[in-house]
Amino acid sequence: MKANKTISLLLILLILSVVFLGVLALASQYVNNQAANTGVPVKEVQERAFTNLTASSSKNEIAVGETFPITVSIDTGDNLVTIVQLALSYDPTLLTIESVSQGDFFVTPIEYAKKIDKELGEIQYAIGSFEGKKGQGTLATIRVTAKKKTQANAPVEVLTIKSTSIVAELGSEQSVLKARKGASVVVR
Repeated sequence: MKANKTISLLLILLILSVVFLGVLALASQYVNNQAANTGVPVKEVQERAFTNLTASSSKNEIAVGETFPITVSIDTGDNLVTIVQLALSYDPTLLTIESVSQGDFFVTPIEYAKKIDKELGEIQYAIGSFEGKKGQGTLATIRVTAKKKTQANAPVEVLTIKSTSIVAELGSEQSVLKARKGASVVVR
């Protein structure tokens, strides 16, 4: 029975990966066609990395046992973003992840993946929209509970946006992620 669940989960992950890659391919083809129709060289479209991702907490100091939200925000600059794949890490001895929920950035969002590895302290979360969007907003809200005190009196980064995170734009074959900043707090 456990093997059947594992196989089912692997198949679902495979299907989601194929859908994600298909959307990227269609988006790339669409923008390449648009660039050809407007005379804008495709290379210029592909070298446009303006998007910033920021994780933050509304509170700088948290008590042990307290549950609080960390938001992951996006500022696309000039990028027309269609999909964001977040690769996040945290210290599982310091935090417990309670939930990950979609934010309000995309008008008609599609969650492609949501995986929390509580042993390794990693979160994989992919969300997007066929329409694409420019602007600022919240991609995800992560509810966490503080398990123990931080050793420093100054804020320490408790949730990191890893360099393997990807921001996809129509027509770009590479990530348009320019900068990322993790969330820092003091746990007392």
